[in-house]
Amino acid sequence: SRIITPLIVGIVFFFVLFVAKGYDFRNAYIIYVNPMGRFAIWNKVLEIWVQRPLFGVGLGYLRFLKYTDQTSTHWVHAHNEYLQYLLELGLIGLSSIVFCVFHYFKTFFSCIKMPLTVSLVSVFVGFLVNSIFNFPSHLWLMSSLAMMAYSFVYVIKNEEEHGYEEQEEKGAVNG
Repeated sequence: SRIITPLIVGIVFFFVLFVAKGYDFRNAYIIYVNPMGRFAIWNKVLEIWVQRPLFGVGLGYLRFLKYTDQTSTHWVHAHNEYLQYLLELGLIGLSSIVFCVFHYFKTFFSCIKMPLTVSLVSVFVGFLVNSIFNFPSHLWLMSSLAMMAYSFVYVIKNEEEHGYEEQEEKGAVNG
């Protein structure tokens, strides 16, 4: 009931908003599922990555490519953060990012499951899923939310382990 009710309410609101707007659902596939060049740029990214797989080509390479070789792409993002990290940072950079994500979930599963931590992980999972088809870490608002969701779980874990509330009660920490 706790999971189903918000899901049903969200779906109903989604359809109500689009019906109120006069949305034509026959075009939903064209608007939301059409890759619009994503496969072409992903192939180009992989072609370039093969040349320098370990360390990558450096940050901002797609923007550089847009201005130097306009036949290759007119995009400055790969619309897939993982591929963009792979291209720009190489296997070493992407593996360090994957390690950080793995450690984050390991930390989450080892701490108390409060509604706040579950909400933070939900925000971070949304960021990770969005990273598959978009470029949220290049957008300041979305990346800021993801960074807060990422770091606050560690803050909560440290409060659990070190018991800051107990130290405040004893007068060890001045507030």
